[in-house]
Amino acid sequence: MDSRTDILVGSSLRQIRKRQGLTQVQVAERLSVPQSFVSKVESGERRLLLREAYSYADALGIKVDVLVYEVGAELGH
Repeated sequence: MDSRTDILVGSSLRQIRKRQGLTQVQVAERLSVPQSFVSKVESGERRLLLREAYSYADALGIKVDVLVYEVGAELGH
């Protein structure tokens, strides 16, 4: 993935989080990571690894296949 893809993935994750009515702090608490981790993922500064996607989906209260579908839609796939 390139940095543009990371930005689009982060944007998609931010949209999902907001639809769920969650703050970055709440997602971070569910992931047991600092809020800065969520911020960096959502801004595209940090790439979300595949193994982290499962935990991230759970923290957002969705299944990983929904997460992948929504991120794919954002990427135009």
